[in-house]
Amino acid sequence: MTISNKHILIVVFFITNSIFSQYSKEFLRVVSNIKPYDSIKVIEKFKNGKLKKEYTKTFYIVDKVKYWRYSGKSSEYYKNGNIAANQTFDKFGFLLNYEFFNKKGILISEIKTKLIDTENTNALDFFNNKMKHNITSYCKEYYYDKKYNYLYKEGQKHNNDKIGIWRTYNNCGDTIKIKDFTKR
Repeated sequence: MTISNKHILIVVFFITNSIFSQYSKEFLRVVSNIKPYDSIKVIEKFKNGKLKKEYTKTFYIVDKVKYWRYSGKSSEYYKNGNIAANQTFDKFGFLLNYEFFNKKGILISEIKTKLIDTENTNALDFFNNKMKHNITSYCKEYYYDKKYNYLYKEGQKHNNDKIGIWRTYNNCGDTIKIKDFTKR
């Protein structure tokens, strides 16, 4: 079986579309000319020698001013060596995915960014005005004790404020509460 150029083009389109689907058109316009000039991988360890954090810093120069942001995959660990958090940042330091674990390695919460928008109009404002970014994410919170581990709450947030419908579940997965944050 051979793969035609048409099939390759379709695959590339879907991969590209999924990578940039969380950005608004305005966001893409503002960042279109921002290019990183360097990046470094950072590894931090506890005094006991175990891994504490690993992340990447990406560097930019805008109007002769140097900036840096987290980028790519990042992980944090507890002193016992268990994972505390896995994060994925875009190249501008915006959180795309986040997973938080308790000290036993059990998933406690997760966040997936759905939309990143900006009210900034140029690259300099973009780096200096974090509060002018609008981020919509989908959040899940998990309940854990010795007997149960289940999805407890889920819903959307906009700039860390709950929006829309939030659902609360019991340990059987049944919805026990629905709260609407649309009209606040």
